[in-house]
Amino acid sequence: MVNKKFIPKIIFIDIEALKIAESLVEKKLTALDDLRLEFINLTNLSKVDFNLLISDAEKYVIDTIYNTNKKHFSIPINPSKLVELLDIDLTHLKALKSIYDAIDVKVNATENVPSVKVNPDDFTIYTETEIENARLEIASKFKNAVIELRKDVHVYIQNVSAGISNILTPNYRTSDLDLNVNWIKDRIR
Repeated sequence: MVNKKFIPKIIFIDIEALKIAESLVEKKLTALDDLRLEFINLTNLSKVDFNLLISDAEKYVIDTIYNTNKKHFSIPINPSKLVELLDIDLTHLKALKSIYDAIDVKVNATENVPSVKVNPDDFTIYTETEIENARLEIASKFKNAVIELRKDVHVYIQNVSAGISNILTPNYRTSDLDLNVNWIKDRIR
């Protein structure tokens, strides 16, 4: 007897959720770039430590301004007071940071290069057993048969779904039948 190695198959990819995640990543990186530009504007420096900017932008700006300007003062001065004396307004920076923080995506700054990775596997459901592979094949064959049938007759998707114990589920937005993950995973009893 030949022992076949199990190969997981894709049941479903949530493309809409994947696109939303990619859009959020783009917004987060844009917000980070806005923070970077504001840092440059406030400090007149071109080099930015993204880890410090991400963790606490306001403190990073204040400390940078303080370290750049403290040599001009003969007495010790509080960094926040120095920013105040120099009449530097941090309101826009705070607003940009709140926009950045509101986007729920984690940014990594490895070697001072910000990056975010969206893993498509987080939006994909795979089979986990040979039984699920067999159920996926059954549902796929049935769906393909319905697609072929639709070429010649009108198929009422809700009736098809109800008539076959929800092996396929109606998708009213696309007027199509989708594979029922719960049936393939044998979660319906």
